[in-house]
Order: sequence, then structure tokens, then C-alpha cells
Amino acid sequence: MSSHSYGTECPNCQKEMNSCQENRPIDYITSECIYCGFYVVARSGFMSLEDLNESRNNFDEKPLKELPKQDKSLFDYVPELKE
Repeated sequence: MSSHSYGTECPNCQKEMNSCQENRPIDYITSECIYCGFYVVARSGFMSLEDLNESRNNFDEKPLKELPKQDKSLFDYVPELKE
């Protein structure tokens, strides 16, 4: 993985928060504030067929009849969001 760390302003306490952007094999950013505890984490998952088709509709794409292949090994890089 390749990463880049930088400081951003915490929206809660306005102090500097640490952010890290990963870009291999998947782009995502995580942030944490060591002053107030606010954090942002990346989670991954796959949309349901209904949600995917709704998103496709927003981009004028035709709906799918079934979900495409879903590579669950991607969760090795960004944890799966479990509701």
C-alpha cells in the first residue's frame, strides 16, 4: 500500500486532526483527532441490486437484472461495513 499523511482541521474542536490517504489497492481516507476523539473511518461493502440500480438511474444507466461479480477479498484492504 502507498499512503500519505497530513493534518486537517477537526470539525469538532478546530484543532489539528491527523488524516491518512491510502491509494493502493483502493483509494480511501481515514482521520482521527487526538484532542477530542472525533474520527472518520473508511468502510467497504457492496450495494444491493435495488440500491445499485437506483444509483445507475441517477447516471442515466440501464438497470441490471442481477448483481455483477463481487470480490469479497477487497475487504482485506478496507473493512466491510456491517449494519
